[in-house]
Amino acid sequence: MSNIRPRLALSLRNFSARPAVRRSAIGVLVFVVLLGLFGYFALPGIIKSQAETLITEKLHRQTTIGQVEVNPYAMRVTIHDMKLMEPEGDVVFASFEKLMVNVSYKSLFRLAPVVQQVQLSAPYVHLVRKDATHYNIDDIIELINSQPPSPEPARFSVFNIELDKGRIEFDDRPAQTVHQVADLKIGVPFVSSLPSQTDVFVEPLLSATVNGSPLLIKGKTHPFADTVDAVVDLNLDDMDLTSYLKYIPGTPHFKVPSARLDLHMTAKFRQPKDQAPALLLSGDIKLKSLQLNDESGAAIVKLPELSVTLNEAKVLSERFEVAKLSINGIAADITRKANGQFNFDNLLTPPTPSADASAKKAAATTAAAATPVKSAQAPEATANTASATPAKPPTAFTFALAELEVRNAALRYTDAQPAHPMLANIDKFDLTVHKI
Repeated sequence: MSNIRPRLALSLRNFSARPAVRRSAIGVLVFVVLLGLFGYFALPGIIKSQAETLITEKLHRQTTIGQVEVNPYAMRVTIHDMKLMEPEGDVVFASFEKLMVNVSYKSLFRLAPVVQQVQLSAPYVHLVRKDATHYNIDDIIELINSQPPSPEPARFSVFNIELDKGRIEFDDRPAQTVHQVADLKIGVPFVSSLPSQTDVFVEPLLSATVNGSPLLIKGKTHPFADTVDAVVDLNLDDMDLTSYLKYIPGTPHFKVPSARLDLHMTAKFRQPKDQAPALLLSGDIKLKSLQLNDESGAAIVKLPELSVTLNEAKVLSERFEVAKLSINGIAADITRKANGQFNFDNLLTPPTPSADASAKKAAATTAAAATPVKSAQAPEATANTASATPAKPPTAFTFALAELEVRNAALRYTDAQPAHPMLANIDKFDLTVHKI
């Protein structure tokens, strides 16, 4: 035993004395040093310049960044004092004081982003309702909707998300009212679609002051040997929904005299060992006293109660399961007018695109029409290449319903066309269906 250590030390000295080993060690050392120099001094300027240019071009809003810090060894990036201006350039649309993103080395093995911590300090968003159907973010929504769907579900893991000192200002110009959310704090343990393990130290939290009234929703983390659970309860009772209908995009051709909501949910952030973290929802959502009328005030639908029950339904999953959907006492009055239209036709006119968006779309169409057509050989080669590697279709989203229950339903149908006048009623209709 006493002779093993000297022999091992001698072997290590002989191995390290080899020229190839020395050159490799020096090469690794030089690479690490150069990586640090590039990350500390060159990369921040590149990120700052490219981010400002890219965001300005994509969102058509002047973007400035105060400073970027990069720690290549800790895989951490910090962005300071970012501002996005309105397209007119005179008002700040969005900003934040600091954004810190700490990427995990596990991203290299997963070939997908694994972020172990995100901190956002003092974010600010300025929203404007210009008229009944247009907002100052219409162009951003149109840009998002114009993006092609991804052929595969997103693969990512983001842990320990913290937002502090947030502020949202909503200028409702038609109502001549400004709504404010101040002192916004958000804590999210994780949002993930990958089986990745990271220490979770952030508890569920939503705290804010909404138009001067305090709001606090706080959860608790329950660590166990093989599973980490963070649980938060969400409760709303008898919330009046009618005052929020004016914010529906488009022009409504209906009236809702009453609609109320009860919400009693439990959100559970679960991180099993060696499995993908999951966000599970359990509880009941109840829509009560809903009455939908046409513009003249004639009833279309009366719904005393619609209840949705969830039992650990997985959010951000390809399959969403509902334990029970219960519809109680619904009464529908369907009328076909003399001109052939139903009373539920054209209940909502979609918002018209803004002038800027229309101009951009017209310019894109003109540019596409002006693009010269290539020879027949090139498309044939392209087609052969595409057929050799067919695109993978996007994964379908599956909705599953364990039980559907309809009680005391009524349907009244009136056809006012002169050629086929008709009156029909169905009352006290019950239905139960399992495993849809």
